Amino acid sequence: MTTHTVRRRGGNRLVYLIGQLGPGGRERQLYTLLENLDRQRYNPAVIVWNHNPQDHWAARLAGLNIPVLSAAPRQKSLPLRLMALRRTVREMGAEILHSYSFYTNFYGWTVAQGTPAIPIGSFQSGYWAHRRAKGPFLGRLCSRYPRFQISNNRRAVEEAESSGSWFRPERMAIVPNGVRLDYFSASPLPDNEEPLIVGLGSLVAYKRWELLIVAAGELARRGLRFRLTIAGEGPERRRLQDSARREDVADRLDLPGMVNDVPTLLARCSFLVHTSDVEGLPNTVLEAMACGRAVVATDAGDLPYLIEDGTTGFVVPRGDIERLSERMAVLLADRQKAVEMGRAGRKKAEAEYGVNRLVSETLAAYREAGWRD
Repeated sequence: MTTHTVRRRGGNRLVYLIGQLGPGGRERQLYTLLENLDRQRYNPAVIVWNHNPQDHWAARLAGLNIPVLSAAPRQKSLPLRLMALRRTVREMGAEILHSYSFYTNFYGWTVAQGTPAIPIGSFQSGYWAHRRAKGPFLGRLCSRYPRFQISNNRRAVEEAESSGSWFRPERMAIVPNGVRLDYFSASPLPDNEEPLIVGLGSLVAYKRWELLIVAAGELARRGLRFRLTIAGEGPERRRLQDSARREDVADRLDLPGMVNDVPTLLARCSFLVHTSDVEGLPNTVLEAMACGRAVVATDAGDLPYLIEDGTTGFVVPRGDIERLSERMAVLLADRQKAVEMGRAGRKKAEAEYGVNRLVSETLAAYREAGWRD
């Protein structure tokens, strides 16, 4: 094991096991949780299964004086890695071992055996999507163990409950994501001659950004003025550039890569569009709402619960380009509607998705699993 900060006295009561600390949604939520947790009282630590000290959130966590440890070297066999990890967890005095990545669920459960730690699992997006992605063996084991798991969205819990499979958690809790309302603050809608439409997220196939580009092509053919930015990195970049050329909107599209200053980007835009086929409760939509921006999104995951259709934005069926372009056209043509939807979104973010609720509901879930705070 290697650590980047010194462990404080009294043991690390809450220990988190996560796959990696790159720029992803679950990693952002772990940082948000730990940033707002009473760290003096709970003394949290993070163990990373595939640790890279250069990853986006590693230094940020260390900056909170939270120990960031690497699981045993990859060259060791899996049983040896798990044995070494069990020794470390026992030495840390962990009371909770929370696997924050689905594929580390079974590893976390195995490590907790023979220690006082209560194992907790996670599944952040679709239940079946997680299982299929990890294959018939590991997918089943991570769905079953630990027996208590936390999801960030009700749709995934409903999928698990109705699956009829023995390979599902015995007990589940729902803890929606939280957003920092001070950092993602509301700002006036810019009165740009060419409104800016923004998409935020990794450039991967299931995000379906090509649908946004096709819809943008339809809007351009209707003579609507706008710019389009899709911020994120991933293997679909070239495919999206090709799509923009086919739709004759390459001169309107910007692909800046990963953007660190998301609030500034959202402050410049008129509204956010989210086209994903698979979701849980996406941070980017929460962040846009907190910044006072309307959202046009697909009906994936908990987006139909998060977005009040017609009030804080629009929800469209997955893959429905015609409906997507229609809703985008409404917000481009009616600036006042975009303003009103953005205000309503900010109010909903304040009422339901603050970080204090994230912390309190996470600790409540640990108590439900049998932890004595």
